Amino acid sequence: MEKIIIRKKIIPFLSSRFIRFLSDNSITNIEEYINKCGFENIFLKIFEENPNEITEIQKSYINAISTNEDNEYFKFVYKYDDKFCVSIDSHIKLYKIDDQIEINGKKLLKWIYPEIEKYLGDVWWFTDEEIFSDIKNLNLIEFLSKYKGI
Repeated sequence: MEKIIIRKKIIPFLSSRFIRFLSDNSITNIEEYINKCGFENIFLKIFEENPNEITEIQKSYINAISTNEDNEYFKFVYKYDDKFCVSIDSHIKLYKIDDQIEINGKKLLKWIYPEIEKYLGDVWWFTDEEIFSDIKNLNLIEFLSKYKGI
């Protein structure tokens, strides 16, 4: 079970926002994109983040990575595949993620923003390993019934 870090903020339709904002197809690299649009403008328009908080969010990311602990801005989740991850704390939540916010293979940010968050159930006395296995092996109705998701 691979753990990854995601931003706690949900950004619906993130890929579409990025594509719309990247309307100039002649841009071929991240540096050119940032120079043309301005990082603060990108941060506000695409990620709906306050440009005045960039430094604080970056520090929180570095802190979370170095301590391997969740914080105000970031949380560690289990990667299901390239499009989904699962948070297991007192609740079980499924996140749709898009890790393709990049130009020519270079990412715009080091972290991932989820596009959707869905509550699946409660942890109760089950282990993370058992829950993750059930996500992979049970059908939807069996899973929701077992974890009281509905």
